[in-house]
Amino acid sequence: MCQRSTVLPSAVVIFTYSLCRGDASSRGLAFSVEGGIKHERADSSNASLTFFRTQFDGFIDGFLTGNTCNDTGTCGFPGPGDFNELLYKQRNATYWGFEGQIHWHVFDIGNGRAGFDLQTDYVRATLSGGGNVPRIPPLRYGGGFFYESSLMALRVSVLH
Repeated sequence: MCQRSTVLPSAVVIFTYSLCRGDASSRGLAFSVEGGIKHERADSSNASLTFFRTQFDGFIDGFLTGNTCNDTGTCGFPGPGDFNELLYKQRNATYWGFEGQIHWHVFDIGNGRAGFDLQTDYVRATLSGGGNVPRIPPLRYGGGFFYESSLMALRVSVLH
């Protein structure tokens, strides 16, 4: 699957960016490619693996400067206050990674069936000119147990 989309920044990003540039017309655009495989058995157990890559033109995000500020706006290093200073920048960014899932029915219980789920995903997000996109967890993994019937679905899982 390929798609081209617009990245919708938050109101704070639009306001801050408008103050710096005098307009908010320079929204980021993204071009994405995604593909994957899925295997499903007759008992509805399944496994899937998906790969993706997204190129953002004009990605806007806040980057911590290391300065702190007080409630009057006075900032410095180490700074007089408890507020972390953010500097908003617009740069190109590339995200790529994969996600995998396994949903396995192990045994039947009454009118339903029970089993376990496993999942993981990995994201590598870099900025043009070097550096990482902030606040992107690179690797997550987890699993859990489930019970499914025509009357209900119960699931207990953990994602780290």
